[in-house]
Amino acid sequence: MVRYNSNILILIAIIGLVVLFSGCTGGQDVTPIVKALPEVQQFLKEHPNATIIVTYWSKEEVANSSQQISQQCDKSITPAAMYKATVGEGNLKIVSWIDAENRIVICSATEGKQNAIPTPTATVTQTTVESTPTPTPVETGYIVIVPDNNSATKPTSTATFTPTWSAIKFIAVVGTRTDAQFATPVSSLNVSVVLSAGGSQIDFGKVIVKYISETTTSTLSYGVTADAAHFTYTKVRDASGTGASILAADDLGIITINLDTSTGTNQGLEVRKKGTIQIIPETSTMVVKDIVAPATYGTYTQTQLFP
Repeated sequence: MVRYNSNILILIAIIGLVVLFSGCTGGQDVTPIVKALPEVQQFLKEHPNATIIVTYWSKEEVANSSQQISQQCDKSITPAAMYKATVGEGNLKIVSWIDAENRIVICSATEGKQNAIPTPTATVTQTTVESTPTPTPVETGYIVIVPDNNSATKPTSTATFTPTWSAIKFIAVVGTRTDAQFATPVSSLNVSVVLSAGGSQIDFGKVIVKYISETTTSTLSYGVTADAAHFTYTKVRDASGTGASILAADDLGIITINLDTSTGTNQGLEVRKKGTIQIIPETSTMVVKDIVAPATYGTYTQTQLFP
């Protein structure tokens, strides 16, 4: 009987250590957030052999190093549990600090001998058309929808047409599967977006998102939970300090679309299948991104569908 009780005590102690260790390491994978940062994407493009290392820092550890972290971020840091993500190759690296609770990027800084990596920007082009024009999309780093100028209200004389270009730019699309089985389709999409250069801020509370599979179309409005009728918008870098649903200059946001059979739109993305994401703001032009699933998902639960 004594031996039996001792074994139980040992088992309880082991379980307690496992729970404690799990709590201390956070339990959230922030690698997709790091990879969605424009500066990190540019770095990985220029340094394909770079490594990504993510470490969990408790609130006490951050507090003990708050002065150094504040200097690295070039702003005062409030101690909180954080993830430190280091993307580097050789002496050059990008260090990002991410709030462990809400997964918002606190700051991101480049270190090393090479100059800081610029974030690519889009160029907005104004188009002039005649009385019977043929609309031509302008390549700006994202997709624009050109209005139909062949309507009954088209001008009968030479005129200047200035389209309202969308302020939204796609950065990345990552698909997530519920398990690592080969045949399991993607059941959710995380769409990373930023505001293009010179664009006005977007309130995602007034945005409509459509997901078009090869068979059906789902129209989604903003909500607190991604389901069959709603998408969610999460601000992972709040450089502007604006509201939670706002995308402003230097912000990074993630739109989540639930494709799950039971809790979402029932449009799981299977291998070799295509899908289309449409983001329709209240005032500016919608943006569109086509995605194509790879020939196999392998044993990975996350797949980068764009870029």
